[in-house]
Amino acid sequence: MALIILVIIGAASYNALYNLSSDKFTVKVASLIGLPAGFVNGHYLSYKNFQGDLLAVQNFYNYQKKQNSDFSGPSLIELQKSVWERLARQVVLAEQAKLAKITVSQDDLNQEFAKVIKELGSAEEAEKMMNDTYGWSSEQFKKKVLTPFLLQERLTKANSAFDLEAEYKKSKVWKWIKI
Repeated sequence: MALIILVIIGAASYNALYNLSSDKFTVKVASLIGLPAGFVNGHYLSYKNFQGDLLAVQNFYNYQKKQNSDFSGPSLIELQKSVWERLARQVVLAEQAKLAKITVSQDDLNQEFAKVIKELGSAEEAEKMMNDTYGWSSEQFKKKVLTPFLLQERLTKANSAFDLEAEYKKSKVWKWIKI
């Protein structure tokens, strides 16, 4: 029995790390065993989160294609690289915000989200847009988009010389996944 479990875990891990597989079985096993996509400055980036964000970006580009049939988005490899870079930069951003004692409260997120609602006309329209475009709830949108946006805005305001790209280049990045 133990051998079967090891074979399943090994196969799923290989599929995840070398093929960047996004099938439900591989992602579920990767999640259960805590398979990392990589590390940034010692901070763990999970394979499950990587695949979840990749799916959201793919949803975004598929939505764009539905809106404009002439639209051609980036390749899967470009999307994978972009998702990895964004997740890694978010780790660096969170570290820098912590060092500067900059936080984002739930009230801050709600105020920023109110701007999105106003722009889209209603909370229902905002929720629909996030679901149709990314496959996200409003809470996921707040966490994945608005929190990093507000952190970077506040870091830049507190330190006009703050440069996320420069901080990222100084970071220690180790990708487990093969992109």
